[in-house]
Amino acid sequence: MKVVTGEVMARIDQQTIEEVGLPGVVLMERAGQGVARAASELLSRGGKVLILCGPGNNGGDGYVAARLLAEWGYEVDIFGVKKVPKNGDAGINYKILENMGWEIPLIHDESSVKRVFTGEHELIIDALLGTGLQGEVRGIFLEIIEEINERSIPVLSVDIPSGLASSTGEVLGCAVKATKTVTFGLPKVGNVVCPGWLYNGELEVLDIGIPGSVTGEAPGAGETVHDDWARPRLPARPRDAYKGSCGNIIIVGGSPGMTGAPTLAAMAALRSGAGVVTAAVPSSLNNVMEGKLTEAMTLPLPEGEEGYLGVKAHSIIMERARDSHVMVVGPGMGRKKEGDELVSYLVRDYSRPLIIDADGLNALSKPEVLQERPAPTVLTPHPGEMARLLGKTSSEVLSAPWKAARDFAQKYEVIVVLKGPHTLTALPGGMVYVNTSGNEGMATAGSGDVLAGIIGGLIPQISILEEAVVLAVYLHGLAGDLAARQLDILGITAGDMVNMLPAVLRCLKEEDVVGAG
Repeated sequence: MKVVTGEVMARIDQQTIEEVGLPGVVLMERAGQGVARAASELLSRGGKVLILCGPGNNGGDGYVAARLLAEWGYEVDIFGVKKVPKNGDAGINYKILENMGWEIPLIHDESSVKRVFTGEHELIIDALLGTGLQGEVRGIFLEIIEEINERSIPVLSVDIPSGLASSTGEVLGCAVKATKTVTFGLPKVGNVVCPGWLYNGELEVLDIGIPGSVTGEAPGAGETVHDDWARPRLPARPRDAYKGSCGNIIIVGGSPGMTGAPTLAAMAALRSGAGVVTAAVPSSLNNVMEGKLTEAMTLPLPEGEEGYLGVKAHSIIMERARDSHVMVVGPGMGRKKEGDELVSYLVRDYSRPLIIDADGLNALSKPEVLQERPAPTVLTPHPGEMARLLGKTSSEVLSAPWKAARDFAQKYEVIVVLKGPHTLTALPGGMVYVNTSGNEGMATAGSGDVLAGIIGGLIPQISILEEAVVLAVYLHGLAGDLAARQLDILGITAGDMVNMLPAVLRCLKEEDVVGAG
């Protein structure tokens, strides 16, 4: 599903009103109906709801929901915040309630906030700020949001939890922690990426009658990835396939105590359908790797410091890589100066798709070397590695991961897979794919190595490289979901994810449900 910024959604609304001729007040009525229906599902019969309405269109949706919930027999306490709308669609719906005899108290200063929450409410509807918020939440809105978050009752947010930036997912000082969010037309960036995703609770995307011709033409900031996206892009194995035609992958990495990383990457590539996989490792570790790997080959390499790869390995890697389709560099490689130099040489010299993971990313002290690449590059950082590449802190990346991944991908013309809840795949052209598979049990050592291996395994099998990367991220998450379903979310290991990959592929083909629920 397409994901848009708040600004684009506002233009979609305006185009619907001006060009299609569907009045804004009708769109607001449908939005309010959706909010009221969602609220009724969270309330007991005749339950009591508190609705907090800001002065804009988000508040207008709240006024519609209040009217409908009262008609359906629910007890409604409603408050305006700061000022009441006088004009526009929100003003129309406020006036309707006034004409019906409603008294809508106004919360106009911070001292009046606490008395709003004295009733025994079953549900709070947050219709405060919506998608148009730009600056940090302050004053009375800050006080109200903090009070909402102190309550132990469900919260339903309208369009987006108040306090989130709709175009980045950033928390603008403070944000409502919703139980459920009903958003309209299309999901906003802030609905689907962290940290905003963590505030949404359950997300429902409501159709309010905006024509598909309008939403289809709108520029999407991104797209969410689901089974329906992934299934038609699964690699197909022709009847006359042979191992060389299914992908030859070379994985460069390994160091003392870190032989598991290239092992996991190699096995993940094989389980993803790769025909030939070679783990290129320090020569002193080769016997260990041969004991770990049966189906993959190993390539012993000259070492710099004992147990670590250095620049002397460059020529041998490049010689073996002549027959390869893709290279993965970094899993378990360790941090040594000569190893960093080796990574720089490979970045410049390898003329086929290159996946840089783990210590390969740490070796990029000057990411400008990426601009010397003669072929596509995929980076797979976690937030800490992304922060080092950007010269920022991890907290800065975590506060706006969408922006971090997209900006880096565009600047250096690479694909960035920023790992985390709802992993983001940012393309050089500015498009960002939001992954929807996976679970918290995947937060375990080696998970990233598995992902790098799946990406390497799929790239030779799928004609569009970008789609191969996005699909790999999705399959990785599904493998974690299937492991959680069959085992336990607390006991998932990276090896479990590798072993689940063939079953995940089969489930997708057979349209079975994989997710952990």
